Amino acid sequence: MIYDQETDGDDCWNEIAPPRITAPLNNAINVSILVPLPITVSAFIPQVAGITLVATDVEIRTAAKGGGTLVFSTSSGLSIPGLLLGLGTDYYIRARQRSAQYTSMWSDDVKITTSLV
Repeated sequence: MIYDQETDGDDCWNEIAPPRITAPLNNAINVSILVPLPITVSAFIPQVAGITLVATDVEIRTAAKGGGTLVFSTSSGLSIPGLLLGLGTDYYIRARQRSAQYTSMWSDDVKITTSLV
């Protein structure tokens, strides 16, 4: 079992492995702010049978590990709208997956740096 200790007080035992962000790559530079940015995460991996994916949460913040300002959050799609992010700025993307009963820990952060490319 994985223990999910969150700073928001939503501590729980869960049965879902944390996802891994596979795109964009960590430390990606020249990430365009002009077009939507697709986010790709690894497959949903329940630790026991019978658990199904309900949603994938994605956050973009100005600091790693859930710190800084929350810039964007979604549970309904894995894409960040174009023109949402600031130019020449570092952002940190993280994701977690949810079933009806459990929530995974957050993934490791992926750092991107934006540009007009």
